[in-house]
Amino acid sequence: RLRAPSFFVAARLLPPSSSMFDHSETIAGGALVIIYEDHKHMSALRVEPGKTLNNRFGAFRHNDMVGRRYGAQLLSLDGRKYVYLLRPTPELWTASLSHRTQILYIADISMICLQLELGPGAVVVEAGTGSGSLSHALARAVGPTGRLHTYEFNAARATAAQAEFASNGLSPGRVICQHGDVCQPEWKYDGVPEGGVDAAFFDLPNPWLAV
Repeated sequence: RLRAPSFFVAARLLPPSSSMFDHSETIAGGALVIIYEDHKHMSALRVEPGKTLNNRFGAFRHNDMVGRRYGAQLLSLDGRKYVYLLRPTPELWTASLSHRTQILYIADISMICLQLELGPGAVVVEAGTGSGSLSHALARAVGPTGRLHTYEFNAARATAAQAEFASNGLSPGRVICQHGDVCQPEWKYDGVPEGGVDAAFFDLPNPWLAV
């Protein structure tokens, strides 16, 4: 698996106003927004009134985002360029996240969720959290009554993922992310109900060691 040195710093992630799967129509302070420049350039932004976003298209005030509908176009302060303010989804999160590892993309993620036959209330075990691309899709699939137990053997990546799940309103709640190597002999899945797991997915170099 490829590994990149880019990490989210937990202290910089603000507490969420709600889950990233919230269906509110308008953007509020503290909301997570996907800034869409074009199909190759997207970024996740936590709206903080009083701050300004600067990118290659210009400067955009966070205050001007508050109260707008998701999907709205926002002009730069000089009126020459614009971005779109999109509602976060697992698909858009995948397109905008920080790559700490090589990630799965939409086509593979869709097939995985289909083959695992996931639905609301399901309990899923994932080993190899990585950058959390698949994890966010699994969390949506199991719904607010389900649970995703995800494990990452790299401590720094586990800490970064835990911070992202918390910031995105998925933990505590539907996602439990832990640091650990599930391939170790006698590994115990603490907190996972015995006989109560509906699906498991191991994104590991040697997944047979975890079975």
